[in-house]
Amino acid sequence: MAKRTTLGFILLFLLAAFVSAQTQNVVDSAEPKVLKAVAPTYPEVAILARQVSTIEIDVAINSEGSVTKAVPKAIANRITPKILQLASISATRRWKFNESKSEKRKVSLIFVFRLSDNITEQGIFFNPPYEIEVVSKPIKVKP
Repeated sequence: MAKRTTLGFILLFLLAAFVSAQTQNVVDSAEPKVLKAVAPTYPEVAILARQVSTIEIDVAINSEGSVTKAVPKAIANRITPKILQLASISATRRWKFNESKSEKRKVSLIFVFRLSDNITEQGIFFNPPYEIEVVSKPIKVKP
């Protein structure tokens, strides 16, 4: 009888450890999944100035999947137009991610702004998991 009870406790302990490990992996090791991605608007003044850039935004995500912090990442030897940074931050705040038990999830979102005369290249393109490309037609200024 004692062997049977001991074996039962061992099996129960192993089962509890297995379930705990599986739950830990699902919550903590999975990268945040995008539920709603919002593309920034390419500011007209930036198009007129022919500003193109890649903006990287470091994002903090709460347990409900909302963005709580959005900060442009400084990239060495590269100056990014402030207006494109602001457009990217504004869009970032409207992104939504899956819920999690963790309050400390972080990702980096990438927003690519570029100009193209080719109509087939123009538009908004989502490149999973965390990149959006905004391609606009350049505005021709008449002299």
